[in-house]
Amino acid sequence: MGLFDFLKWKPKTSGGDGSTPKTAVVINATSSIVGIDVEYNWLASRYGTQDKDWKLEIQALREMDGRDFDVMTIRLKEGAMKTVYFDITSFYGKF
Repeated sequence: MGLFDFLKWKPKTSGGDGSTPKTAVVINATSSIVGIDVEYNWLASRYGTQDKDWKLEIQALREMDGRDFDVMTIRLKEGAMKTVYFDITSFYGKF
């Protein structure tokens, strides 16, 4: 790996659609700064621009079965509410 190869590294997501803890979007990142950005990019890729197409209503941290989750409830512009579970175990608490 070359000196600047780390610039090409992009955090990956896996898992499901985020609709439940069992189908959470799993974010593989090395720090909270990177991981949080991935969360918002994932939401934007599915729901559009924040504060135009959707608005963050509630955000909460939850621990379940030894895993850390960031649970985001968003309101879509037509009024529907969506809750998305992100498994943030890989980066939670790392800066």
